[in-house]
Amino acid sequence: MSFFLKAILGIMFSIIIVLMVRSGEEKEQVRTKILENIDKAPVDSFNFEDLSHSFNPKNTVSNAGGKPTATLARGKIIQWVLDVYEMKGNPDYYQIDIAPKEEIAGINLFVYPRTGQEEQYVQMLKEGSSINIKGMVQKVTKEKITINPAIILMP
Repeated sequence: MSFFLKAILGIMFSIIIVLMVRSGEEKEQVRTKILENIDKAPVDSFNFEDLSHSFNPKNTVSNAGGKPTATLARGKIIQWVLDVYEMKGNPDYYQIDIAPKEEIAGINLFVYPRTGQEEQYVQMLKEGSSINIKGMVQKVTKEKITINPAIILMP
């Protein structure tokens, strides 16, 4: 392989590395801004019982326009205190599951610790621990309510 070809491949490889690092930094900056916005946003008045019961065929929970509560909840900011059932750690976030109860859907939380103190707090959680979160409703189905992203509100 000629020197010229090796030099071009080396430069291309360097550019790819720089772009990957830069896009990772930009991704982190965007995530930080989103979490700050969630922290500052006013809380909408949805509770998980209303969302879960909206799937019950005998249910009458809806807004004045007749749309089911579950449809209206997507994108809303909630703040709930929930009991942890199971937790899985990932590099950037923790997936915390809240077990379903009678006629109430389970909840999947995607919690993004913002500080070392929040990280330690989340790592100490175990089944049955209460957690105070604020986050955005991403998806509502019969089985699960997905809150992503969510932040910890420290006790």
